[in-house]
Order: sequence, then structure tokens, then C-alpha cells
Amino acid sequence: MSWLSKVSDIAGAAENLLNKLDEKTGDAIQQARDVRPRTRQGSTASIPATVISMPEHVITEDLGRPAPSIPSRAQSDYTGAGWRVQRNYEQSSSITQPGATAASESWTMVLNSNAVKTANRDEEDTRSQRSVGGRSVASIKTASELATQDSSPNIKSQLFAKDSQISVLKNKLSDTERKLEKRSQDYYEMKAEKEMLEKRVENQKVSNQEMDSLQELKLARQKAQEQKEKVVDELNMHKRKIVGLEEEIRAMVEQLRLAKFNLNENKKEFDEYKNKAQKILSAKEKLVESLKSEQGIGSSERPVHLLQAEVEEIRVERDLTKADLESAQLQVYTLRSDMEELEAQIRDLQSQLSEQKRTHLEERQSWDSTIGLLNEKVECSRIEHEFTKQEMKRLGDQHNSKMTEKDNEYRRIIGEMRARIRDEQSRQEDDGTAQLSDMLLAKQQQLEDVMRTNQVLNVRLERLQKASNRDTTIPIDQNSSPMHTSSSHPLLSNINHSSTRNALQTVDSTAFKLLSMLRSHPSARLFFVLYFIMMHLWAFFIVLTYTPEIH
Repeated sequence: MSWLSKVSDIAGAAENLLNKLDEKTGDAIQQARDVRPRTRQGSTASIPATVISMPEHVITEDLGRPAPSIPSRAQSDYTGAGWRVQRNYEQSSSITQPGATAASESWTMVLNSNAVKTANRDEEDTRSQRSVGGRSVASIKTASELATQDSSPNIKSQLFAKDSQISVLKNKLSDTERKLEKRSQDYYEMKAEKEMLEKRVENQKVSNQEMDSLQELKLARQKAQEQKEKVVDELNMHKRKIVGLEEEIRAMVEQLRLAKFNLNENKKEFDEYKNKAQKILSAKEKLVESLKSEQGIGSSERPVHLLQAEVEEIRVERDLTKADLESAQLQVYTLRSDMEELEAQIRDLQSQLSEQKRTHLEERQSWDSTIGLLNEKVECSRIEHEFTKQEMKRLGDQHNSKMTEKDNEYRRIIGEMRARIRDEQSRQEDDGTAQLSDMLLAKQQQLEDVMRTNQVLNVRLERLQKASNRDTTIPIDQNSSPMHTSSSHPLLSNINHSSTRNALQTVDSTAFKLLSMLRSHPSARLFFVLYFIMMHLWAFFIVLTYTPEIH
């Protein structure tokens, strides 16, 4: 919104400038009225020096450039009252006119480009003119001072010169007043445009505030969702902890049950040991008594040392059973202490579990309440968002209609460009196909020439083969085969039978043809080599895998 701030700064500077001009012109008019009777009374004796204030350059803080100079007293005497009345009339008309605020968007271009430039140029012109006027008034002052010093006949000529200068100044002042009127009119129009822009800015601020509030609600909802997720994660973690604690409790209960079972088993074993020990003790006591009775009855029959040994053995067994009984009692006591410790741990864990459940329930209730409030806020924001969405949809439809028109125009232009490009490509392709057809015809002509020469060579080869078949000898290249199949060959010269010799000659000619074919065709050579290798491999396989039959 930088251009709005610039417009507001320009309007404020212009208003301050006009207020200062109004005050200075009022002061100048009052001073001119006070000076006028003095000049009339002292015109017969001598013309006093007319005190004319030099133009002051008012520097505005907002614009950073010198303002137009203040008119002098003579200028204010001529046009001060009329200008004030005209300004008051313009202000009242600008306030009462209902259409002053209707200058809507046409002045935005004026604010941006032409009006400010013309206003700057007019201000510079008025400053230059008023500075010239000030210099002329200063010259009038110096002339009046010289006139008081000179003789009286020069006073009339100086008065005529001053009258001419005053007329020039009046003309300049009228020009500046017209420019000032134009500027004031521009100022009021700019002020109306400023008010309209301020209203638009306020509307935009309201919409922006609504969007900001919607964004804040969205952010709050996102934060609440994130916090909810964190709480859910914490709840899951606590649930896992609770499950672990429950498993530990189950394990401890299982250990306690096992300890109780072991305690019961140990009690049973202890009772059994006790019963056995009692039985053993009773039996041994009976035995001791019987021994004593036997010793008393017939001590001469058994020796005493044997009885003492048996008694010692019985005592040792008794001591052992007592030690076993004490160890069993100690185990029972340890198991009881372990059971008590486990029960205390279970009680502590159960209390911790109940406390955690209570805290989790309280946190869950608080989060449920906060989530409900946030859901209500989100619902309100959703309704507002729907309203703004419909408004944006309407604006988007308008924009889409404009864009469809532009798209249709672009498609038409693109279609024309594609048609032009197709025409150019078709021309280029026609040129390329013509060149390719010429090249193809040339290649075809060359191929026909080669085929013709090949046919001629084949005919010559057939003739040579027929001639070689008719002759008695078959010429063979020395590089290909060193053998000769003429009638003077030792293999054929010894054969007198004509049919046998012809058969051998045909075999020899077929072998020669086969060799020539193998020499001229690589694929035939490859096939022959593969066939040769496969036959040898097959023969080796048969030889190696042959097993003679045993009868």
C-alpha cells in the first residue's frame, strides 16, 4: 500500500501548504491596508521606501522540497480578499457537492502519473514567477530609496515605472491565482479519491482480518490436533506401560502361586520327613528298649560293643533327620518372606496402576473439553470460510470467464500459428521427400546396374561350367585345390570303363562345386563345420557308450 501512503502524504502536504498560504495572505493584506494611508499622506513630500517582504521558501517536511513562495504585500492587497472568498466558496462547494466522492477510479492514473508531474511543474513555475516578482519588488524598494535621495523631478518618472511594474505583478498574480485554483480543484479531487481509497483499504483490512482470524483458527486447530496426537501417543505409551505392569503382575502372581505350591509341597515333604523321623525314632527307641531288655536278660549271648555301635548309628541318623528338618523349616521361612515381598510389590504396582489410570482419565476429560471447544470454533470458522469461499468462487467465476475469453483468443492464435507451422513443415517435408525420392531413384538405378552385371557374370560362370563339363579337364585354382581332374590324372587314366570314369568325374565336379560354394559363402562354411563337429561328437558318443552284448 505504498502508493496510498504517498497519496495521503501529498494530500496532507497540500493542505498544510494551503493553510500557510491563507495565513500569510491574510497577514499581507492587513499590512498592505496599514501601509496604504501612509503612502498617500507622504506622496507630496517624498516617497518613502515601500517595505515589501521578500518571498520566503517554505520547506515542507512531508514532500522534502521548497513550497511556492508567499506573495508580497502589494500582491496580497490586490487579490487577498478575493482569493479568500473564492477559497471559502470552493471549500463550501466541495463539502456540499454530493458527487465529489463519485470520482472513483479514474483519478488513480492521475495520482500515479500526470497530475503529480503537472503539479510539480506548476509549482516550479509559480516559484520562479514569484521569485521574479520578489526581485522586481526589491528593485522597486531600491528605486524608491534612490528617488528619495534624488531631486523631485525624477519622482514622476519613478512613479510611472512603479505603476508599470505593479501592472506586471498584477498579471503574474492573476496567473498564479488561476494556477492555484486549478491546484485546489485537483486537491479536492485527490482528497475525494483518497477517501474512496481509504474506504477500500478499510474493506480490505476487514477481509484480511477475517482471513487472518480464519488462519489463526486453523493454526489453533492444527496445534490442538498435534497436542491431541501427542496425548494419544502418551496414552498409548502409558497403556503399553500398563500392559507391561499387568504382565509383570501376572508373572509375580504366577511366581507367588508357584511359591505357594512349592511351599505346600515342602510342607508335605516336611510332614512326611517328620512322620518318617518319628517312626524311625520310635522304632529305634523300641529297638533300644528291646536291646536293653535283651542285654538285661541275656547279656552273655551278644557283645556290648555291637549294641553301642548300633546306638551310635541311630544317633547319627537322628542328627541327620534333625538337620534335614531344620533346612526344610528354613526353606519354608524363606518362601514365606518371598511371598510377603511379592504381595507387597503387587500391592504397590496395583496402587501405581490405579493412580495412572485416574490421571489418564482426568487428562482425557480435559482434552475432550478442549477439543469440544476447538471443534465449536472450527465449526464457526468453517461457516465463515464457506461464506468467503462462495465469494471467492463468484470472483473466480468472473475471472474464469475472462480467462476463457483470453484462452479462446490464445487458442485461435495458437491454431493460426500451428497452421502456419504445418504449412512450413509440409513444404519442408515435400522438399525432403523430393530429395529422398531422387536419392532412392539413384540407388535403384545403381542396384539395377549391379544386378545386371551380376546376371552377366552368372551367365559367364554357367558357360564356363558347361565348357568345363564338356572338356576332359576341369581347371581348378591352385590356391583352392592342388589336384587335377584331367584324363591324364593317374587315378582316371588307369580306368578304362567310360561309365565309371564319368561317374568319378561327376563326383569330382560336385566336390569342386561344393568347395567353391564353401569358399564363396561363409554361412555354408559355418554350417559345414558345425555339421562336421556334430557328426564327430555323435560318433565319439556312440564309441564311448558302446557296450557289447553278452550271450
